[in-house]
Amino acid sequence: MNPPFSDARVWAEKFTANGNGIALLVVSRSKWFAELWDKADAIMATPADLKFERPDGNSKAISFQTFLFALGDPATAALHRTKLARVR
Repeated sequence: MNPPFSDARVWAEKFTANGNGIALLVVSRSKWFAELWDKADAIMATPADLKFERPDGNSKAISFQTFLFALGDPATAALHRTKLARVR
């Protein structure tokens, strides 16, 4: 899941309620972020040079610090397989 960074709260709450999957979320000093941090089965900070690939073939850097959050065993295993960074 990759929700709009401007209003990730409702998406993070749905993600947590679902309990399975991977979410790309921007760092936030908010209640929803702290709750997800505590509930996630695995967390990985994305590399500083991570970029989005656009449909037209161009890429765009992410200008905010982001994390990948995994909930559930399949999602946790998938996060480990990426080998992008350390999974905690």
